Amino acid sequence: LGTAWHQDNAYFKLSDGKKGTAMWTAVHDATVDNGTLHVMAGKDREVLSHERDLTSDHLISCKDSLKEQDAVALEVPAGGVVFFNCNVPHCTKANITDNPRAAVAYHFVSMDVARDSLFSLPEEDNGCFWSTTTEGAVYST
Repeated sequence: LGTAWHQDNAYFKLSDGKKGTAMWTAVHDATVDNGTLHVMAGKDREVLSHERDLTSDHLISCKDSLKEQDAVALEVPAGGVVFFNCNVPHCTKANITDNPRAAVAYHFVSMDVARDSLFSLPEEDNGCFWSTTTEGAVYST
């Protein structure tokens, strides 16, 4: 299946997506055949239009703003890491091998560009919520 083309800043809505960093770590060797990470170089100047895509595990996609032939496949050995800013369009492709391919993604955000609003979490119904402050994310009750 893979992950549809998207920019992380379509979710985070940072005032400057270049001040947010994604860290994509390959758990298994990530190759073109098993669906490694693909990026679009030079497309990180702005947040692209994202449309609802119910066929994607991310439920949105910016594929209509991109040319697939401009994609760069990044083959990453197990334990290898790729860093990119939150405006970089990226995706993974379908694994057409019999071997697993997993990765872990973490995101790091400068608090001076984080949106100043509540994050929508199920705990809101219990009077608890996450919010951002100059010290970082805070869980309140």
